[in-house]
Amino acid sequence: MKIIVTSGPTRSYLDEIRYISNYSTGELGTLIAKKAALKGHRVTQIYGKGSIAASGKNIRNIEIETVDELLHVLKKELKSGAKAVVHAMAVLDYVAPERIKTKVKSEKKSWTVKLVRAPKVINEIKKLAPEVKLFGFKLEYKAKKDRLLKVSGALMEKSGADYVVANDFESVKAKRHTAIIIGKSGFIKGDITGKDKIAAEIVNLLERVKPC
Repeated sequence: MKIIVTSGPTRSYLDEIRYISNYSTGELGTLIAKKAALKGHRVTQIYGKGSIAASGKNIRNIEIETVDELLHVLKKELKSGAKAVVHAMAVLDYVAPERIKTKVKSEKKSWTVKLVRAPKVINEIKKLAPEVKLFGFKLEYKAKKDRLLKVSGALMEKSGADYVVANDFESVKAKRHTAIIIGKSGFIKGDITGKDKIAAEIVNLLERVKPC
């Protein structure tokens, strides 16, 4: 089965030197890619520049930087017969409206940057490939379990995701990384602690995905 795994951060350039980005090492997505490949699945890992990526048999890597690049690559890869997408990438919600084609001089006392809403990539995946099994991720900050379940349910409904992995940033930053996974059928598995265990659970759920 062909699986797409997205991981790592995205960037939005302000000028030719500077960019904004978000927090993501790509470690969890890389673990998912490795575990899926070890089970014989063909994995395409789309990863953000500057983050880690898996390597080895059954794994193909594509590096991207921007949200637009991510959408372009996803459209192409979905056309090639992917059966599942694990969308673990930290995609920017707001980006610079344009990239200044020079370096903004540091003599300026201030630099005001107005950001605009970026396309919501997860909402496009099922539109491009309605039959694909989609795993989404939701990251909150200082959120209790009830809040994580609520926002994950909303994401599932809007994006059409089959599963959503909910995380709280405090646990990620503290290196203990605890997650909850919810599914369309009412499936809930909570208190999965550690990236390795989270990745293993996601791959176990992938094994339930039957190729068309």
